[in-house]
Amino acid sequence: MRVDLAASATGLLLPERRRLSGQPSPGLSRLMARAERFECLQGEQAQLQRWFHPDGGAWPAAAIQRQAEAGDAGEGYWLRADPVHVRAEMAGARLIAWDSLGLSAAEADALIDAIAPSFGEEGIDIGRTTPECWYLRLPPGMVLPMRTTAPGDALGEDLFTHLPAGDAAGRWRRLQSEAQILLTQHPVNSARWSRGEPTANSVWFWGEGRYPASVRAWIERGCVATRDPQLAALARSAGLGVVGEDDGQANLVDLRAARHWDVLERALVARVPGAIADGLMLDFEDAPRLRCRPPRWWHRWSRV
Repeated sequence: MRVDLAASATGLLLPERRRLSGQPSPGLSRLMARAERFECLQGEQAQLQRWFHPDGGAWPAAAIQRQAEAGDAGEGYWLRADPVHVRAEMAGARLIAWDSLGLSAAEADALIDAIAPSFGEEGIDIGRTTPECWYLRLPPGMVLPMRTTAPGDALGEDLFTHLPAGDAAGRWRRLQSEAQILLTQHPVNSARWSRGEPTANSVWFWGEGRYPASVRAWIERGCVATRDPQLAALARSAGLGVVGEDDGQANLVDLRAARHWDVLERALVARVPGAIADGLMLDFEDAPRLRCRPPRWWHRWSRV
């Protein structure tokens, strides 16, 4: 959902509210209570899609980030195949860890080498940028899994509710199972288990598609403050600058790593008065979006 604000307005990307400890101050509570409320879809990917719109309407996260990191997305079709830790349970399996395994470059390369032949038999190239950001480049004409889930949106949930779905689901589930067997038995994971470290015992397919010809942004100019590679890639693809989170001039500020209401309070105070004089959008991952127009008491509260 696009919600129009002035071009100079400020947006804050925020985590799920349950992840914020403490309580908002009375001033912030009043600001949010008076805000215009827009209900939206929940989840990390849905949140980013509220701000960025790749050409064609698809959401090719793999190609966008690959282009930003390696510059070789080109015309190919890409799919992320990130290493994850899956925990077996009596009634199935659960996704426990993604992007937090602490793999070294050498460990990642050894694991990729072990599963590469399985993908190679299908004509698929597998490689990586960072140790925990793995990519598949698909041959022309291969049918993609049309519905996948971003791993950040599936953490802690039943694995089987998020398996690839669509016309080619069988092929991709088989590839995932083969990779899981090879990874589980690999000496790298045996060593990690003995040291009490999380094992990379499966791969997670997501972000399918081709690099878009263009990306449109909800913000028409300015810059984005973030350290998240995917968000930075989207911003650059849309022609926006990327700065650190402490830059007070950013139009969109990524605070999704915040775990206390105080972080939000400090971010708001740092942008008083001029930066949010034309409006402020608080965008929580679990929805809603709150469009705020700071009232006259705002400046007094921000100095407290």
